[in-house]
Amino acid sequence: MKRSLPFLAVCLFSGAGCVVNHPLEQESLPPAWIAALQPLPRAPVDLAGDYRNVGEGAGLSYVRNHRFARSNLASNLFRDLSAEKRSLLSRARTVELRQPDVTHLTMIARNGTEVLAETTVLVTIEPKSGWVSLPNHDGLQAGAFGTAGYQKDRIALFKGNDGCLYLDHVSGGAGVALVIVPVVGSQETWGRWEQVMALPK
Repeated sequence: MKRSLPFLAVCLFSGAGCVVNHPLEQESLPPAWIAALQPLPRAPVDLAGDYRNVGEGAGLSYVRNHRFARSNLASNLFRDLSAEKRSLLSRARTVELRQPDVTHLTMIARNGTEVLAETTVLVTIEPKSGWVSLPNHDGLQAGAFGTAGYQKDRIALFKGNDGCLYLDHVSGGAGVALVIVPVVGSQETWGRWEQVMALPK
């Protein structure tokens, strides 16, 4: 888990451990986002389309001062690439999503006609809500300042009734700092990316 030095200092000197949660419930999002996230009755779940790679992110900065952060769609979706390949994602201009069937989602990051990354993953669709969950990204992690623990990572996607792609990212975990101090935390962030006209491929 990535934590700042002041946060760890408080945990270490207290000796009692720390619990830090930063949820961002859907009701706290901008009104336009909330309206777009209402599922259409009996509408098929379909994320297919081309989306801008750079969009708006809502996390702690939005909670504190209602400011959006720059959010990179490709970096959120392609989580299993090597560091070298992930560095290419900063060049992506669009991300195309395809749904060959109800259990698979194909994701393609492009810079114009150049394909920077492509993968197909198994997904789980919640028919009533319209949200599409990507595979969880869980595992053991070692961090700075002697932290180690188990990290859980969940991403779900939704195509709003405004045509934009929305992402809900919940991450959290439990571990220890310097072997003896328990640390537990979680945070939730959101993203929004506009759909664009598909380019010749």
